[in-house]
Amino acid sequence: MRERLDHWFEAWGRWVASHHWLVIALTLLAAAVVGLQARHMTMDFTPDSFLAPGHVERVRYDAMRRQFGSDSVALIAIRSDAIWTAEFLNWLRDLHSALEERVPHLDEVTSLVNARSTRGEADSLIVEDLMEQWPETPAEIAAVRDRALANPVYRGLLIAPEQNLTTLLVTLNALSVEQGDALAGFDDDFEAAGGVESDAEAAALQPFLSGNERDAATRVIEATLAEFVQPGQEVHLVGTPVVAERSITLTQNNTIRFTAVALVMILGALSFLFRRPVGAVLPVLVALLSIVVTFGVAGIRGSPLGVTTQMIPSLLMAVGTSSSIHLLVLFFQFFDAGRTRREAVAQALGHSGLPILLAGLTTAGGLASFNAAELAGVRDVGFLAPIGIGVGVFLTLSLLPALLVAVPIARREQTAESAEAGVLVRWLVRVGDLATGRPGMVTVVSLVVAFVLGAGSLRLYYVFDPITFLKEGDPLRVSTDIVGRDLGTVGNIDVIIDTGEVNGLHEPELLERFAELHRRIPDLRGGLDREIEVGKTISFIDILKEIHQALNENRPEFYSVPDSRPLAAQELLLFENTGADDLEDFVDSQFSKARVTMRVPWIAPSAFGDFLPDSAALFREVLGPDVDIEFTGLMPLMSVAQEEMRIGLIRSYALAILIITPMMMLLIGSVRGGLVSMVPNLMPIGMVLGLMGWVGLELNVFTMMVGCIAIGLAVDDTIHIIHQFYRYLGVSGSAREAVRSTMQTTGKALFTTSIVLSLGFIVYTMAGMRNLEALGVVTTTSILLAFLADIVVAPALLTLVSRNRQHRGAP
Repeated sequence: MRERLDHWFEAWGRWVASHHWLVIALTLLAAAVVGLQARHMTMDFTPDSFLAPGHVERVRYDAMRRQFGSDSVALIAIRSDAIWTAEFLNWLRDLHSALEERVPHLDEVTSLVNARSTRGEADSLIVEDLMEQWPETPAEIAAVRDRALANPVYRGLLIAPEQNLTTLLVTLNALSVEQGDALAGFDDDFEAAGGVESDAEAAALQPFLSGNERDAATRVIEATLAEFVQPGQEVHLVGTPVVAERSITLTQNNTIRFTAVALVMILGALSFLFRRPVGAVLPVLVALLSIVVTFGVAGIRGSPLGVTTQMIPSLLMAVGTSSSIHLLVLFFQFFDAGRTRREAVAQALGHSGLPILLAGLTTAGGLASFNAAELAGVRDVGFLAPIGIGVGVFLTLSLLPALLVAVPIARREQTAESAEAGVLVRWLVRVGDLATGRPGMVTVVSLVVAFVLGAGSLRLYYVFDPITFLKEGDPLRVSTDIVGRDLGTVGNIDVIIDTGEVNGLHEPELLERFAELHRRIPDLRGGLDREIEVGKTISFIDILKEIHQALNENRPEFYSVPDSRPLAAQELLLFENTGADDLEDFVDSQFSKARVTMRVPWIAPSAFGDFLPDSAALFREVLGPDVDIEFTGLMPLMSVAQEEMRIGLIRSYALAILIITPMMMLLIGSVRGGLVSMVPNLMPIGMVLGLMGWVGLELNVFTMMVGCIAIGLAVDDTIHIIHQFYRYLGVSGSAREAVRSTMQTTGKALFTTSIVLSLGFIVYTMAGMRNLEALGVVTTTSILLAFLADIVVAPALLTLVSRNRQHRGAP
C-alpha cells in the first residue's frame, strides 16, 4: 500500500512539473482571493474575549453590561500635595473637559470636578456637580474640600484619604452604538406601554464595544494625558482598557519586529545550508502564504487575533518551513545527481510526498482537538491552525514543486555537496549506529533522563495575568502596583442581586441588609497570602443614604437608609425627578435588581484563592436566601477563564494524543509500533515542561500553547523518520542499514529544519515582554529536544519493534 501511494505521488509530481505555470497561477490566485479577506481581521486582547458568547459566565457578564452599563474604566491617578489649590483644580477641570470632548465611545468622565453632590435646601432635593459653582477663593475651595471628604463614596475612590492623590474615572460605553434615551430612563408610562421590552430587544441586537474601539479610546486618553501632564508630575493610567491596549501595542511591535528578524535569520540559515537562493526563499514563501490564507479565513469567519491565536503564525511558519525543507533536501540530492528538474521533482515527491501529507494530517488532527475547549480563543486555534497546516501541506505538494520547475536553479557538483555535508552525515550515521547497536540501553537511558527532567513538571504553577506579561519596571505594571497599593481600586467584582419582585429593593429590611453588607465587606480578606481586600464598595445604597441625609436637613446622623417602604420609594422618585441618572448604573427600572461593585487591586486570578467563595458566602449570609446572587465582572471572568484555559488545554492535549496515536498505528501498520512511535512525540513535551518547573518558569497561555508547535514538529519529524525507515528496511531487511540510509537523507533534513527554526524562535528571547521571551525559550528548547528524540530514541525504538521482521527475513 505504501509503495502504491509513493508511486501515486511520483505521478502527481510529473503532472505538476508538466503543468507548472497553471499550478502556480491557480494557487497564487486562490491564495490572493482568500488572503485579501485578512483585512477584516481584528485584534482583541480584552479578558471578556476569552470566553465564547454562549458560555454561562459570559452570558451573565454580558447581561450585566447591557442592563447596568460598562465596567470598562480607565483610571487616571494624579499625585499632588496641592490638590486643593486653584491652580491644580483649574488644571484638573481642563483635563476633565478635554477628555469629555476628545475620547470616542465615552460614557462618562468622573472626577472631583463633577462628582455627585446631593443636598437639601428647604423642601427641595438638589443633585448637582461638586464644583457646579466653580471655587475661586481659598474659602470656596475649602468648602468644596469639606463636602468631598464628607462623602464616604469619594474617599478612596476620587480622593485618597491622605488627600495627596486624586483620580479621574474614564468609563467607556458598553455598546458599540449609543443607546437611545428610552433605555436610559425610568418612564413608568413608557414601561406600561410596553416600550421597555421592545427597546430592550433592540438593545440586545447591538454589538458590544469592540476591541479596536476600546483601543482607539485608550490611545486618545494617553495622547490627552501626554499633552496635559507637566514635567515632574506623577500621573498613572491603569485599568482594563489600558492593559488590553498596552498588550496589543507591545505584542504588535514585538511580533512584527522579531518576526522580521526571525525571517531574516531563517533566510540566512537556509541560504547557508542550501547555498541556493531558492532553498532559502521558497520554504519561507510557502509558510507565509499559508499564514496569509489562514488570516483570510479568520477575517471571513470573524475570528480576532488574540492571546491564543497569535501563536498561529509561529506554528505555521514552523510546520510549513519544515515540510518544505524535507522536499527540498531530496530534490537537490536528485537534481545534483544528474536528474532533470522535472525528474527530480517527481522522485522527491515519490519519496517524501506521503510522509508530508501524513504529517500534515496528523498534526492538523491533533490541533483540531482544541475545538473541545470551552474558551473561544482556544477553539479558534482548533479551527484555524488545522486549516493553515492543510494549506501549507497543499502548497508544499503543489506550488513548491511547480516553482522548482519554473525558476532557474544552478546545479552543484555532487562531490562538492558530499564534502560539505560529509561531517554532518557522518555524525548522524554514528548516532544512528549507536541507537541501532544498543537499542535497549539507549531507550532505557533516554527514558530515565526524560523521567528525571519531567519530574520538574510537578513544580509547575499556572498564571493567567496580562500584567505579568510585562517586565518588571514597565510603566503600566508600576502604575498598577502603585494605584492598587494606595487606592485598591483597579479591578471590578460586580455582584447582581435579584429580588424577584417589582420594587423589591424598596423593602426596608433588605435595605438594612445592604447597609450591613457595606459595613462588613471591608473586613473581607482573601488570596493565597490573604493580601486581597476591597478598596471600595459602591451600590445604590450610597445614593439612597445621600438622599435620606439631604432630606433630613443634611444632618450626618441621617446618613442611613429609610425605615419604611413608602419613604424609600418617595426618596428614590425625588432623586429621579432631579434629572440625575446615577441610579441607572446600580438598579434596573423596576427596582427588582441591584448591582454591587467591589473595587479591588489588580490581582492575578491564580492568586484569588478563596476570596470569591468567601465573598459569596458573606453575601448569602447577610442578604439571606430570598434573593438570587450572581458574581460577575472582569476579575471573576478572568478567574473562570483561567480555570477553563487550564482544563481545556489539558483535555485538548489528551484528545490530541488519542487522535494522533491511531494515525501513527495506521502509518506503521501495527498497534505496538504506533504506540512506540508516540514516545519520541511526547517525550520532548514532557521534558520541556519538566525543565520549566526546574528553572521556575510558570505555565501560562503562551507556554501551554507552545505545545501546539512542539506536537506539530515532533509528529512531523517522527513520521518522516518512520516512513523512510520502513522504506529502506523493505529494501535491505536490516534495521541498521535502514537507519543509516534514513540519516543520510531525512536526518539531514531534520537537522536543517531544527537549526533553521531554532534560530527563528530564539530571537524572541530578546523581546520586551516576558510572555514572548518564554515563547522563544520554550519553543527553541522543544525544537532541539524533538530533534534529539527523533535521531536517538526513534531509531532505537524502531530497531526493537522491527526485530521480529528482521528475524523472519533472515536466511
